Amino acid sequence: MFLLKGEWQKSFDMYPPAIPLIITFVVGISANYWFGKRSDPLIKALYLITGSIVLINYVYKMWIPHLH
Repeated sequence: MFLLKGEWQKSFDMYPPAIPLIITFVVGISANYWFGKRSDPLIKALYLITGSIVLINYVYKMWIPHLH
């Protein structure tokens, strides 16, 4: 909701992978539409990077105590 309201900092504080996920989906869909099979390496690299960001965020939030 913070991202939809334009509150980038609060959105990042709440869930850091949100912006990379949106970028990955937009680039992945458009690259697949424009370039077809030639975009497979780009899409796979984006998925790997975004998946790593999501995993790192998950591990960080599970093991580091929250400071609220």
